[in-house]
Amino acid sequence: MVPKRPKAGIVIRLLNPAGIPASTLRKAEQMAGDVLDAAGIEITWLECPCQPELGPNEFWLHLLKNRPPRIRGDATGFAVLMHGQDGAVSYAGVVWPAVEEVASSLESEVSDVLGATVAHEIGHILLGSKAHTRGGIMSSRFERAEMRMAASGELRFSPEQAQQMRVNAEASRPAPKC
Repeated sequence: MVPKRPKAGIVIRLLNPAGIPASTLRKAEQMAGDVLDAAGIEITWLECPCQPELGPNEFWLHLLKNRPPRIRGDATGFAVLMHGQDGAVSYAGVVWPAVEEVASSLESEVSDVLGATVAHEIGHILLGSKAHTRGGIMSSRFERAEMRMAASGELRFSPEQAQQMRVNAEASRPAPKC
């Protein structure tokens, strides 16, 4: 029997100025965690306020109550990628009103749209900005097919995306101290 490879771990520091209800947030975290876990990425969620300095493989996730001015009308989230820029860190944002609108228009659970958006934006942090696909979790726009897969636990990263995410997360870990 081949031993299972340990998962790459990341920490998501969650800021919730949108005031998303705790039960909705827990369901979304569980769904996003399951999607990333299937890709070999283990998430630790920290609700903030917390210390401002980030450690290796720690990222901010902002749950916004308003749409930022430069965000397209149908976008439910965004990632700001800052790899290798003098201590700047990548982070993601989710636009709560847009999540509610998409959930309503697709007749989906708001926690499913929120969880899929969170997993998608974390995917951008680990894969880069050009990671969109025609379907699946990295689809540029969620449709009914993605929401059906989300509701049934089948929404996933491709095997190639999962491998690249693990490589990128491992590369960000500090070297073990002797």
